Amino acid sequence: MPNNILDAVAVNLQPPFRNKAQLLRTYRFLINWALDFEHSGGEDMVKHMGKCYGFGPLRRWKGGSLSDDGTLVFPGDTAKKPLLTMENSLGTVFMYKWGVVALPMKNGEHFITLMD
Repeated sequence: MPNNILDAVAVNLQPPFRNKAQLLRTYRFLINWALDFEHSGGEDMVKHMGKCYGFGPLRRWKGGSLSDDGTLVFPGDTAKKPLLTMENSLGTVFMYKWGVVALPMKNGEHFITLMD
């Protein structure tokens, strides 16, 4: 487990964020919940994040594609690069603008959802 948040998160600074501190403050809840996943038993990240979020089960966005570098594309939309990436026992967590996240699952796929 990393000693601090800066050791745990890779940052890809994009507008409207002016600096890393602003970006990390904005996404602090999602980052902390993702970091806490390993302490929760590390079994099902989708259930863990949904429980932390507190608004019922997360809804999966379908129809998009996710590349190995985290680029997210939905038909009719421009490609989105992740703002933040984190590694855990299941794979890579990707976080995008507007609270969109791609959560790794045991089967090697990602569960793409909105956690705004």
